Amino acid sequence: MRRAYLSLFVCISLLLASCAKPDFFDFFGGNNHPTPEPPRPDCELPLPDPSTNATTTVEVKVIRDCTGTYIRYHEKDYQVCNFEILKDIEDDKIITVELYRMESCDNPAFNDLIVCMMAHENEGWVNILSVQ
Repeated sequence: MRRAYLSLFVCISLLLASCAKPDFFDFFGGNNHPTPEPPRPDCELPLPDPSTNATTTVEVKVIRDCTGTYIRYHEKDYQVCNFEILKDIEDDKIITVELYRMESCDNPAFNDLIVCMMAHENEGWVNILSVQ
């Protein structure tokens, strides 16, 4: 009977250890889990704060679904405010664009669009100035 309880205790301990936050182990005198790497700066859209309207030129992939038009840069999607500029570009095509980030989008073309209720995770708005 003791052996069964001991096995159950070991299983529960292993389960808790795999689900616990790293600082849980620090309380008990050590963290055997590696610290996660910080995000690589070259994977973020290389733009300053959206309020500055500074521009940059990057290579991106065009993504469309029922929620709108997006550009994908290093596996992160950004919703395109002036989506009309990409109307002749195929989905999944790699293009080079000059753009800037925006805090919000006030494009009146969105008023007439019918979009689905699906959520598309994204990093915010961008406005495309030119497509090369």
